[in-house]
Amino acid sequence: MTHPSLLVPLALLATLMLSSCADHAYDAPGSEALVYAETHSFAIDVDAQPANGLSQKLVALSHQFDADASDFTLAHQPGWQGQAKRLRQALIDGGLNPQRVQVRSDTHLPTPLQLTVQLWRTAVEPCRPHRLDQPYPRLGCATNANRITQTMNPANLTQGEH
Repeated sequence: MTHPSLLVPLALLATLMLSSCADHAYDAPGSEALVYAETHSFAIDVDAQPANGLSQKLVALSHQFDADASDFTLAHQPGWQGQAKRLRQALIDGGLNPQRVQVRSDTHLPTPLQLTVQLWRTAVEPCRPHRLDQPYPRLGCATNANRITQTMNPANLTQGEH
């Protein structure tokens, strides 16, 4: 007969021995993703284009980006705020969401105006095909990978809701 004071240590020892008998680590279900900001800056030479042509050129440039996932910032040197506001309005009239187009002053610009486009990208790891000889496949990898790549604003994945 075992003494009652030895039952607790024996039970703990048996639990530890049984839990350490796994032959491999369990793969975490789901998928991992790399979320990163992609930034493009365009110096605007106001002397090279008439004002109307410049507006059209910026609108055409903005259509090269996903308007729902990109943030547009028109930076201007002091004294160029009026031109920056007109270009902002042209971008909005060209179909951009007004909340995604900002104007700000910057004294360190090499040109009077600069357009910066920032968008968040995601890169997901490839999901390995399921093999029947693996007892714990990476369940949900494809579902999570598809969910991550379809996220409207991947920046939310990095810092929570903005």
